[in-house]
Amino acid sequence: MRLSSILIFYMLLKSFCYAQNGDKNEALLKKINLTTDTAQINALNTLAGNLARPEPSQALIYANQALNQSKSLNYKEGEAKASNTLGVLSWLSGDYNQALTYLKIAFTFYSAAGKQSELAGIYNLLGLIYCRTGNYKLSEHNYSEALAIYKTLNDTDGTARVFSNLGIVYSEKGDLTKALEYYLKASKIKGDKSANIATNIGIIYGEQGNLTKALSYYTRAKEISYQLKDKNGIANSYSNIGTTHYNMDNFDSAEVNFIRALKFYTEVENKNGLGETYYRLGIISASKGKTAEALSQYLKALFIHYSIKVGKTRPFLLFSKGRNKV
Repeated sequence: MRLSSILIFYMLLKSFCYAQNGDKNEALLKKINLTTDTAQINALNTLAGNLARPEPSQALIYANQALNQSKSLNYKEGEAKASNTLGVLSWLSGDYNQALTYLKIAFTFYSAAGKQSELAGIYNLLGLIYCRTGNYKLSEHNYSEALAIYKTLNDTDGTARVFSNLGIVYSEKGDLTKALEYYLKASKIKGDKSANIATNIGIIYGEQGNLTKALSYYTRAKEISYQLKDKNGIANSYSNIGTTHYNMDNFDSAEVNFIRALKFYTEVENKNGLGETYYRLGIISASKGKTAEALSQYLKALFIHYSIKVGKTRPFLLFSKGRNKV
């Protein structure tokens, strides 16, 4: 059985930067403690955005605090920013329905306020969600809306994000040539600085059977993710490296990398990643004849996917595949 790698969606808005500078976050914490009203809410929202990727559990606390205080003060912009962050965090954790609920709140405000950059970011994230749930038509529609805005704003980073994500849509649809075309458009803009693009190019090479080249791109994506302190990115990289080793029949190396992925997915509470990784570990355990261990891992995958409701048939598919492997 051949495993598939995990496509990496290019999601972050400009305001959602990685927390590479602890001093900035310390300054925000001081501001939160020394200010009140909208100034405090703005600091909470900025801090939540900074921590969305590296420390999502902390980001969730600050975003909810910002949301509650914004509602009590009827501060609509603060509520929109907090809802946007909560939408991102829900997407990262695999709770797509909750993400759509939060994003609707943010979209309503940004649309009325004419905030084009923020609207483009939401369109992009909606494209990610619909692609992840298999609604490619809606995904492409939202990406087209985002792309039109980014081009109007001359936002090259945003344009690169959408190009990369459109590549994923075509990859999911099986059009690898078109997918690679979009990835290369994104790569031309971003150069050798994007873990997401490196990952997705690696996936194309993997699908074409060039596993050695795929492995080199996944390794590069891992290095970039470590530099950015992006735990989700690190986890995805380890998962893809493990998948490639599995497809090269290097089961021990695959297992090591899946276990590493599991560690980081646990830290960021990425349930979708956890479910997929337990499933992959189950396949390896079954390949090694460890039936009881494989069954335990398949069951963990099953219950995790039930808890986040990843489609009506996905949990049964996971368990069915796992059971056949045992």
